[in-house]
Formats: sequence, structure tokens, C-alpha cells
Amino acid sequence: MNHRIAFWGLLGLILGACGSQQAKVNSYSDEAHRIYFEVPSEWHIYEDHDLESVESQFAGPIYTYVLPIAERVGIDGFPSVNADNLDQRLSSAQFPIGEVVIRRVGPDVRDQVSRSLVREAGFPLSSFDKVTSYFQEDLNLGSGYLGQKALASYEDPEGGPVGAVYLAAVSDASDEHIYSIAVGCSVSCFNENRDAISKVVSSWLVNVRQ
Repeated sequence: MNHRIAFWGLLGLILGACGSQQAKVNSYSDEAHRIYFEVPSEWHIYEDHDLESVESQFAGPIYTYVLPIAERVGIDGFPSVNADNLDQRLSSAQFPIGEVVIRRVGPDVRDQVSRSLVREAGFPLSSFDKVTSYFQEDLNLGSGYLGQKALASYEDPEGGPVGAVYLAAVSDASDEHIYSIAVGCSVSCFNENRDAISKVVSSWLVNVRQ
């Protein structure tokens, strides 16, 4: 089994899928929470109320900080519609899964907000011992919204399955909220779905002028 992300797939994620045919997409827009993104038309979107029984792999503690969740939106590329699909461990998932998450940052944590903390809000890579970082890129959405985009693979403890995740995350100008999107699955699944995953993460927008 190939435990690495294919090189040409990585290059495509960095450069974008230039010249590729536009596929049909479903869009999600939430003006109240300032977020927008698109997924392939065969993928599924689950709103916050659909995820009440789903324990998030994407919205847990960041280092030692527990930040309240203002909003979660789930994403998956499974053949069937079922929010429980997001309960599958990302590293074992044979179809893409992901979440868009908005966290509230309390006054006691705001002085600790950094790009590495914001990146960790997308997915808790620091909780794994064996992580391969393929790239990290600073994000500046304007109006003081700063963060990072990253692509990494990781191995679950004790030689478990290898997962891959592509994420983007920013904090607002006053560091009161962190906005993130992360999508991934097993490495073999990621290599098969890398173009779709890249387009989903790249479509994610935060309205910085509201």
C-alpha cells in the first residue's frame, strides 16, 4: 500500500486544477456565519443540527484549549446520505469526509492565537506522532483575517492506517473567532479524490466585510 500522497496529486493541489472541466457542484452559504463553500453534486452536506450525535474529529481541543463551537457543517463523498458517515475515522475512510467549523475564542486564549494554533483548528495533527507535512501556506483574506492552508498525512498510533487531510483556517482581526475547513480520508482514497478535495477546500470563503 502506498502511504504517501502521489507527487503529481500534491503538485495539482498546490497549483490548482488549471484547465480542468467544470464539474457540477452544490453550494452552501450561511450569511449569518459568513461562510460559503462548494462540493461536487454527488457529495453531501450536513448542517449543525444533523451532527448532534456525531463526535467531531475536526472540532476537538486545540492543544490544551477547548474553544466553544459556534457552527459545524459536515461534508462527505459517500454513496449514501447519512451523517454517521462522519463518525468513521478519517484515516480509515474510503470516501472523503470533512467539516467546516467556526470556534469562539475567549479572552483568556486570544493572546495565544498564532498561525500554528489556527492551523491546528482545522485538524489536530499535533496529536499524532508520525506526521508528514507536504506544504504549509500562509493565508491572508484581507481585513485582518489571517491563517494557514496545509496538506499533511499522518499515521494513527501503533502502526494504524494512514490518513491524509487538506485544510485551511483563519482567525478574524480581533481573534474572536477561528474559521476552518478540512477534508480528508485514507491516503489511497485521498489520491483517488485529490482534485475534488482540492476544489472543495479552495472554494471555501469567509465574508470578511460583513
